Amino acid sequence: MDTRVIIETIGTLTKIENVESLNVSDWLVLENSHPYPGYHSQFDADFEKPRTLFFITKDKIDLETLIRKNQVVEEKFKQSYDATPCQLIIYSDIYFGIRIKYLKNFSLIPELMHLFVEEGITFRKPRRISESATITIHKYFILEELAPGIYKDHDEVNERYIELQRVLSMDEFVLLYRMVKNNMQNNNFDAALAVFHRKKGIVEGVRIFEADCNVERLVEIQKIFNDQLGRIEK
Repeated sequence: MDTRVIIETIGTLTKIENVESLNVSDWLVLENSHPYPGYHSQFDADFEKPRTLFFITKDKIDLETLIRKNQVVEEKFKQSYDATPCQLIIYSDIYFGIRIKYLKNFSLIPELMHLFVEEGITFRKPRRISESATITIHKYFILEELAPGIYKDHDEVNERYIELQRVLSMDEFVLLYRMVKNNMQNNNFDAALAVFHRKKGIVEGVRIFEADCNVERLVEIQKIFNDQLGRIEK
């Protein structure tokens, strides 16, 4: 008998990454120049394919609107990709856009953007950007609860989630993450602030990126996060 707990839900991920503008289109396209900055390995580096892309829009686009427009675009585009709304904060500037993953090559970017334009989405003009950004993406989660407060992502093979004891601001999360890294011998993992919905309420947590991360390892990471969180509160 299958007793696994599978959760399909929505939420957000917030992280800090470096982004750079690409000269590939008539509009502003950013790419994260170092994905998963807290994790150091060569296995996930593929410079022939686009990493995470951000098509920067003139206006904010909500999730439902993008889903409807994207359904039409997918039928025409006939290529594999994933799209979701995003927000990037660079210094005091706020950029809204569409986060794109899994695009096979850079040459597909203009065609994909033109299809979104045909659906009424307008993009910002290109400009030179190479900065650190606080990035928030709206995300569909398909999660398996491996243990209380510990989840496996069924879409992203190396991503896991741990619940925290309370809501955190981004500034608090950055401080907490640094404290956790400083208090672990094996600290080769990347983390992002996560929020997702369950029937019992909003789950505040952390996305952990690490290859072959098992439950015992996640329990260890979760304990140190919550221990250090207690120090912040004192």
